[in-house]
Amino acid sequence: MVDFFFDTGQVMTHLTRLTAGALCCLVALSGSFAEEPKEAPKAAAVKAKVTLSKETTFITEPVREDGYPDYFGALNKRMGEGVTPENNAAVLILKAIGPPDHLRSFADIDHERLADSLKQHKAEYYKLLGIEPLPAEGDYFVDSFDSVNRSRRRPIDPDTDESRRIMSDFYTAMQRPWTRNEFPMVAAWIDVNQKPLQLAREATQRKKCFFPVIPADSEGFLLSAAQRRELRTIESLAECLRARAMLQAGKGKLEDAWSDLLCSHRLARFWDVACFDNSLEPGYVESNTIDADAAMTHFGRPSPKLARQMLADFRALPPFETPLDKGELGDRFVRLDGAISLAREKPKGIGFAIAEAVLGPPMDVDLLFKQTNEWFDREYAALRTVNREERAELLKKLQDEISAIQNEHTLESLQKEWLPRDVVARRFAAEIAGMFQRAGTGLMELNGKMRQARGETVLALAAFRAENKRYPQNLNELVPKYLPSVPADLFAKSPKPIQYRREGDAYALWHAYFGTPDPNGGDAKDGPGEDDIVLRPVPKKEDAN
Repeated sequence: MVDFFFDTGQVMTHLTRLTAGALCCLVALSGSFAEEPKEAPKAAAVKAKVTLSKETTFITEPVREDGYPDYFGALNKRMGEGVTPENNAAVLILKAIGPPDHLRSFADIDHERLADSLKQHKAEYYKLLGIEPLPAEGDYFVDSFDSVNRSRRRPIDPDTDESRRIMSDFYTAMQRPWTRNEFPMVAAWIDVNQKPLQLAREATQRKKCFFPVIPADSEGFLLSAAQRRELRTIESLAECLRARAMLQAGKGKLEDAWSDLLCSHRLARFWDVACFDNSLEPGYVESNTIDADAAMTHFGRPSPKLARQMLADFRALPPFETPLDKGELGDRFVRLDGAISLAREKPKGIGFAIAEAVLGPPMDVDLLFKQTNEWFDREYAALRTVNREERAELLKKLQDEISAIQNEHTLESLQKEWLPRDVVARRFAAEIAGMFQRAGTGLMELNGKMRQARGETVLALAAFRAENKRYPQNLNELVPKYLPSVPADLFAKSPKPIQYRREGDAYALWHAYFGTPDPNGGDAKDGPGEDDIVLRPVPKKEDAN
């Protein structure tokens, strides 16, 4: 018996790095070189073991040097269509926040091969943008913590009560109108970022947004780039805009305040476009901006004309791309890119050369790719099924099929026997499918629709109050002048509208939470349920905890 056909430790390392890549980016991937000699020679090009076709690799071009499909290149080509340096918001956003961290400097990279690879990626990144490389240091956006430390002799310890109090001030400044005397550190943060904020405002007037997708190292996985962790500074930029909006509201400059909030809404959408795979962060930015809309309109009391304009501006914003549509572009490529890493992995161990010579290659690589595509198509067809029960049944059937293959042949069993080539291919395809299944994607899509309904309702309430000097007693008063109809709670287990009630001179707006099993939020009489999504222009103390 052959002692060791597949190095399953290597396989699991590849698959683990696939799932960890989106969390660790450059740190995790550069760690893969840790045990190599500093002067390790570049690996020789490997001829692709897969047939390039629609059924296998899904795309046939562009092609990498090793003969496998270049999914990075394919994504950049599709996402960059019609984009120029003059219409690309990403150019101005990068000038505001600075280049991605792993493209700033290579002086501290102790691995020559990795440094050379990143330099090549840097050149390609700016070539795709059509601009000269940005300097590593410049008048870029400063986050809140760094801004506080600039005025101190010693950096603040983030685990102290003082730090928590300061950060609480920053958080409060994004939630309601305030003055410079009230939060001087927040005011200083805004002042130091005037140039980046202006660039952000200019960027959001552009129609296109394309951040090139590049690997984090010479053998980087596409998943490591999918959620665009290098662009997380956009979240802090949006926070600064919201804080400045509330400062402007405190001065009574509501038009300027709305301009900043509208910019934050647009930044969330640009970030969402950049995240070609499913990502939650842009949705968080949008939800927090909607909360700020509610607070600014409640405390600031815009005129009827401005309130109407705000509602019109919000409705004119481009919709967020649905998770399913984004998945069609990126998720399939992420999985097939993972299949490449397995196809390239050569089985190791005593007797392998003899076994391969007698029995042929140990895995049907074409089948690996075909099976990955087939399961992907079935999964997304199920996710697009409107009926919840039918969708859940289709997803369960697929999951049971994948689990059966995983249970029949564990990865460890590949160490003990030479299994049929088709069995090995399906086993590895099952590992990919099991790791990336998106049972909650349909719920995320509904969550996006609920977020849009929440935002529109908030501004409709503001417009009603501006013209009637009060909030409505119920949401039906908004129809049809301010809303075409009362939005439905898409997560309630039985059909009902989004819930609302007056609370003093303010209100509460809520709906069921999309992650709660069989959700059934409270009604207007009983108030929000424990797990409901609740929006209040004047947050209760327990809401801030």
